[in-house]
Amino acid sequence: MPPRTIDSRPTVLAVWLVIAGVIGWIAAFALTTEKFHALANPDAGPASCDFSPLVQCTKNLDSWQGSVFGFPNPILGLTGWVASIVVGMAILAGARFARWFWLAFAAGITFAFGFVLWLIGQSIFSLGTLCPWCMVTWVVTIPTFYAVWV
Repeated sequence: MPPRTIDSRPTVLAVWLVIAGVIGWIAAFALTTEKFHALANPDAGPASCDFSPLVQCTKNLDSWQGSVFGFPNPILGLTGWVASIVVGMAILAGARFARWFWLAFAAGITFAFGFVLWLIGQSIFSLGTLCPWCMVTWVVTIPTFYAVWV
């Protein structure tokens, strides 16, 4: 009987990356469609995620903080969360990544973590709002940062 080999794939991390990636991508997609809808129909009124003066998306999306790099921030989520899903699925399929890849992936996740912390501060202390879809992004970005680094 051949000796058993130990599977060292980070399966739990892979599953988390896929789940968090799908949840984060859905939130980014919802925010992106809200922004595009507002740009196409400026007189349409409040966004579908505006529930009160405290819980709303519009103030966040319309602020300068909502487009820090010259385009709506959720576009970063549309691309970044796809990377998370792809890495998770690749691990589940048996892929092994080089150390440089993990360092680059961790750097991207660290940027996302820092950016989300900054956006949390801006949303709460500067804008005085809580964006529902933004909060979904926060909830998956923060644990993803810790999961990748641990």
